[in-house]
Amino acid sequence: MRPYLVFVRAGLKSFHAQHIREDPDRNWDCCVSWYSAPGNDGGAERSTTGGLNKFDGLDVNLTEWPEITRYRYVLVVDDDVYFQPGDISRYFEICERHALFLSQPALSWRSYFGIRLTLRNALHAWKIKWDKFVIPWPFARIAIAIGEPVYIKKGLDAAALAEAQVMMEARMKNLFETARLALVRL
Repeated sequence: MRPYLVFVRAGLKSFHAQHIREDPDRNWDCCVSWYSAPGNDGGAERSTTGGLNKFDGLDVNLTEWPEITRYRYVLVVDDDVYFQPGDISRYFEICERHALFLSQPALSWRSYFGIRLTLRNALHAWKIKWDKFVIPWPFARIAIAIGEPVYIKKGLDAAALAEAQVMMEARMKNLFETARLALVRL
């Protein structure tokens, strides 16, 4: 099992088999969710049917395939999107390097597009900064919850660090829930 997953909702003319062939040292597995009669899986690690669209298909896999949660990142892609050889692996490396929570690869200007915002525009791109600060989209509803500062002493042993990690995770989950509830009330 590789660390990343490409989930593609596919028909018979899907590019997924070509992506697999052109990236022999890929760092990702492929799950094909067929919207037509299943065709050649092209070496994909998983091939499924079900669901009305790509997100229903993904939901079916989340329900029926618990191993999907072991992947660090999942790229949900349409079958008619072509990536240059190695670009998917590089994309996952960028996500990992910058610890991205959510991302979307941009389309080339030569691509068909349904939403102009998904096209690459180097002049107006939001750059990833060292602090991994997330900039919300314009007009997005957001809530920010700020907790008390936490100080971790230098030189802690592995057990103490693990305990601190559990404590931090619990605090961050509580802050997330506080922010989520604030959005529900808006």
